[in-house]
Amino acid sequence: MENENKFYILWEQLIRLSNSIKGLENRVYMIGEEKLFPVEMHVLTEIYHNPEIGVVELAGNLGVTKGAVSQKIKILCEKEFLTRQKSKANKKIFHITKKGKNICMIHDALSQEIMDDIKKRLELFSNEKFDVLVEGISLINDYFDTYEVENHPLLNFKKN
Repeated sequence: MENENKFYILWEQLIRLSNSIKGLENRVYMIGEEKLFPVEMHVLTEIYHNPEIGVVELAGNLGVTKGAVSQKIKILCEKEFLTRQKSKANKKIFHITKKGKNICMIHDALSQEIMDDIKKRLELFSNEKFDVLVEGISLINDYFDTYEVENHPLLNFKKN
């Protein structure tokens, strides 16, 4: 019974964490005069750090659809953060503009600040407790990587 209570406390904390992250991802950020959604910053930063990346790989890295990436690339080009060209091999190549590089540097700095703050909090853990935390989160991620809500017998999803 004690572990069951601990499980529900853990579950509530995971839901709270998920909602906090979703909250950050659903905001509109003002950087200078520019309005940017986090997914736009993520696409831009991913291209900045991986200049040869294609749309399919970008979608995989970001966990979104190829169509979503294509839409965001179009928006980023319209906002003049990005330009698009075709290579000799007829592959689309993206180039970050100076304006786009500034956004990437701000996004990287914000991400680093968050990671540094979280690292400081986790320094309270012993190595053993930290290893257990990582292992537990990995097990939960593994579960959700294989969970198929579309095939659940209690739900009725229609395939398009």
